[in-house]
Amino acid sequence: MKRLLILAILSLSFSCNNLNVQRKNTERDKVEGEKVLNTYFDNLASNKREDNLKLFSEVFFEKTPKDTFLKQDSIVGLKLGKIIERNLLKWETNIIEGRRAISEYVFIYDVKREKYNTKETFYLIKEPTDSIRIHTYQVESEGLLAE
Repeated sequence: MKRLLILAILSLSFSCNNLNVQRKNTERDKVEGEKVLNTYFDNLASNKREDNLKLFSEVFFEKTPKDTFLKQDSIVGLKLGKIIERNLLKWETNIIEGRRAISEYVFIYDVKREKYNTKETFYLIKEPTDSIRIHTYQVESEGLLAE
């Protein structure tokens, strides 16, 4: 009986070490992620494209080198025009705290531009340093196909 009690206490203590707490789509997390994207769009409006590099994760630049990204970003600006306004279409957050902690954010914007409008999708992750970085970024527009 004594062994059974000790075993029960040990298994309970081990299971508590693996406890994860999840929350989804809270306003607080939305605001936290939007701060990064507000800076991103403010830098575009101020023509400070290179300042946006620090908002992206190293994983992003493993797939798309910085010089390639800046070149593509410049082409997007030339072909589609400057941003006039943006509206948040959809957002989602998934925050897991505990042993397997991860913080994920997805934001989809409808962006009105001078020449062609875009749909821009951002996937952000909070890094171990507690800074939120853009992990993937996608621009969709018919204007990118136009000559």
